[in-house]
Formats: sequence, structure tokens, C-alpha cells
Amino acid sequence: WMGGSDLTAEGEWSWVSDEKLFWIGDGCGRERDFNKWCPPAEPNNSGDEDCLELVPRVSCWNDNPCWAELPAFYELV
Repeated sequence: WMGGSDLTAEGEWSWVSDEKLFWIGDGCGRERDFNKWCPPAEPNNSGDEDCLELVPRVSCWNDNPCWAELPAFYELV
């Protein structure tokens, strides 16, 4: 899990650390900040996916259900 979600408002992706909005919409949405969604159409909200994960083998982002158990990333400040 990378610390991004659209739990607050569907299709409005923000970082949990500072609530900065980085994406609006689905796979055809509008970029607000850096993003690296997996082609061709992520985020797609398939099955209520509201949390951001990194797909390591292809180094891109996917939306995933928040209940899925995945390794976490930590930001060192």
C-alpha cells in the first residue's frame, strides 16, 4: 500500500499524509500531480477499489481494495 486513496470521495485520489489531491476520475481522469497508473485504464474501481498499490513487476500503480493485505511503504523524513 502506497498511502494514496479515494476513500473520502470516489475518483478523487489523495495522499493520506497531507491530503494532497493527485488524480481526479477513473482511467481517463485528470492528473493533478505525479502519477503512474497501470495502462490501459487504472484506476478502474473494479470491486470497490479505494487504495493505491504498487505493482512491482511493471512498476506502475493499481487501485486495490483497502482490505487486501499488502506490504507498506514508509516515508523517511
